Amino acid sequence: DIDLVRQWIAAGAYWPDATELNSPLPVYVQAGDVQTDQLIEQINHTGAKAEYNAWGDESVRVDLGVVDSDQLQNALNQLQQLGNKLSWIDVSNLALPPDFYQQLQHFKHLERLHLDGSNVANNDLEGLPKLTKLHYLNLYNTQVSDEGLKHLRACSSLKRIYLSKTQATKKGIQALQRARADLKIVYR
Repeated sequence: DIDLVRQWIAAGAYWPDATELNSPLPVYVQAGDVQTDQLIEQINHTGAKAEYNAWGDESVRVDLGVVDSDQLQNALNQLQQLGNKLSWIDVSNLALPPDFYQQLQHFKHLERLHLDGSNVANNDLEGLPKLTKLHYLNLYNTQVSDEGLKHLRACSSLKRIYLSKTQATKKGIQALQRARADLKIVYR
């Protein structure tokens, strides 16, 4: 919070005058754009749940965990069109095709990745350090082991990771923690 105040001051410490403070707020605020609206609708037709993030920015989150297996590839193909607008993806409990992890590297603004219960393997994590905004990773109930954790040492933006019910050992988790002291690791 202190850093936010410092940033506000550095940006000029704008504070609205009395007229602005007493003006009524607009009843309707347009979010997003027509093209993104159409992409969201197309992805939702596959059974996925795509929507703008609740906090009002123009980024999109997509839950593919609700897609029927016969529509999964179609939904994955459509993700590419979201490009830098995709900030959150949930593929929990899915059997993902091998090229999914290469596809992930195109989403440069991806912040949250839910792989829990999926078929993610150690080598699938190799490209994650290229996602420089990724701060949340859920690997709960996967086959990821200490070998996979080695790839995560280079994920400089990663702030929180869930590793319960994985093949990672206490020794491997401790090595990751030593390499990334700022990383919050949730593990039981």
